[in-house]
Amino acid sequence: PVVTTQKAVGTSTVVPVVTTQKAVGTSTVVPVVTTKAVVTPSSTPRQAVTTAAPLSTKSPVATTSAPAPISLDIVILIDVSQSATNTYDDMSMFVLTLMQNFAVSQSYARTAIIPVFGTPDLGTMAVATLDSITSYNMLTSYLSQTKDNFNDFTDQGQALSLALSTATNPTFKQAGYRSNISNHLILYVTSTSGFSTGAQTTAQQKIAGGNACSFYAPDKATLNQLSASVQALITAAR
Repeated sequence: PVVTTQKAVGTSTVVPVVTTQKAVGTSTVVPVVTTKAVVTPSSTPRQAVTTAAPLSTKSPVATTSAPAPISLDIVILIDVSQSATNTYDDMSMFVLTLMQNFAVSQSYARTAIIPVFGTPDLGTMAVATLDSITSYNMLTSYLSQTKDNFNDFTDQGQALSLALSTATNPTFKQAGYRSNISNHLILYVTSTSGFSTGAQTTAQQKIAGGNACSFYAPDKATLNQLSASVQALITAAR
């Protein structure tokens, strides 16, 4: 999802950028992301898909209505680079606010989490695959564990290409990806506009998007308000 509306590289203000994309092969008009198998570079030391165990859960975000029984597979790419040091909690809360309107489970909204490191030298990994998370509370736990155990708060940049390769490689898809539904999405949440070498070109080759699926928030309050717009896109993409 490098096809996002982002601030220019070199500015001093760190702002969250949210991107959603739809999988190729559906008949909707929502911008798409390819689900064609991509061979992940074997030279990266942490390329293997790995699933972490959930920690104790936090209090869920309050809901005002019952979750929508929509079947979807959503992969969350979340920034864990240096730029996310002070904004990860805000981005995590955005994800939770967004997903509270869907029935997070193996029956309906399957959710995976892939951290986007600041450098490609660390490779990439999946903290949770699509068959790992069975409830909203478990999603909360995995997001917390991503910050505590899988952060890269020392490196500046975005190894986005590697994260996208993990989300689309055959091994990852074998762990919970449902070919019998049409709603497959990638949600990319970042607080930086800096990308590691090659990431932007590679991402643009894999993803077709635009302003309709790209959102910019200058502060936490605005970020939380964007959840309704992203929820609408997910619902419309069925």
